[in-house]
Amino acid sequence: MAFNLFGKKTEKEMEPAFRRGETLDKVHGDLRKTLWFLDGVNKNFDGTDYSDTIQAEEISFPLTISGEQELSAISVQLPVGALPATAREMESHVKPLKGTGYDQMTPQQRGDFWVMLEDPYRLYLPSCYISVLASGLERHMFHGNFEEAFHVLLELRNTQTDREFSLRSSNALLLMAMYHNRPDLILEFQDSLDVDHSYALSEEMYLLSMYGTGMELQARDIMRIAKSFGIQDTRYAMNYVPHFDRYLRENMKEQFGHETLPLKEFLDQADIVSLRTRKVPVFFNSSMSEQDLFLPMLNTEPALASTVRELYKKAEDKVKHDLRHMKEMGLLLYDIDYDKREVVRDKDGYIVG
Repeated sequence: MAFNLFGKKTEKEMEPAFRRGETLDKVHGDLRKTLWFLDGVNKNFDGTDYSDTIQAEEISFPLTISGEQELSAISVQLPVGALPATAREMESHVKPLKGTGYDQMTPQQRGDFWVMLEDPYRLYLPSCYISVLASGLERHMFHGNFEEAFHVLLELRNTQTDREFSLRSSNALLLMAMYHNRPDLILEFQDSLDVDHSYALSEEMYLLSMYGTGMELQARDIMRIAKSFGIQDTRYAMNYVPHFDRYLRENMKEQFGHETLPLKEFLDQADIVSLRTRKVPVFFNSSMSEQDLFLPMLNTEPALASTVRELYKKAEDKVKHDLRHMKEMGLLLYDIDYDKREVVRDKDGYIVG
């Protein structure tokens, strides 16, 4: 018997197939409703095609998921090699090539895959196995247990630093939320954007998902994707986040009557079909009819882009004014918390004391 890196004992020999897959007691609890099985007591993959349309106002995309193949689908008839005893041992194993499904893995690689299923959120797990897992999650997000799959993929983004994984997963999550008309899930996704690698996303998908679910742009959204509207200098927004956010909200309230920008007010009247499109990577799952989608560049709609730039410039000018004034007072702008301390402003909203 050998002691592996998860504190469990395992025989250093090939395991009979039924010991992996017939019972899910060793699988992480988050994954038990998000795996696909070809056979055994947990069989849930029936091999049928699934077709539907993803609709965002007048924009639509056909979605077809083939039932012929699922990279992540597990057959309990296939042999599973001995589980690695240490992380270093797993790292020394030959990794499957990109696009290799569970059925094409070697027994040793299947053993590594099952180790990953015990805790997929651990740092530094081989991305090749995470990508296969993500393939199955994507199928569930559109045709299965979509909420469970959404939250697993969202959590995986905290430990996977690969840019392609971040980009495809963010776009798949946003598209799924739009497909199910779940703005609450879009907000949950936005709240998760708290580490550098998680910012890899498509501005086109970001805007489309918000528009397609009737959401309005908040100040933080504008600050996050400012460059997509042609704004080059984002230093003040990045260095003085709470202050810039406050001024943007005030500017939008002055213009629209509330602290958000109504996308529908601009895009419902726009000729979206005539806007340029951009190819955006979305899915890991090769069973999807299209792994990449051509999305309209809503950020290029003239009236919307012009308005965002104007709102941004006004907020930037106010922050610059405050910086100069605070310097004259011998203070730093960070010394003021606009939401907790009264400040004296002039008629244009600038700090004067």
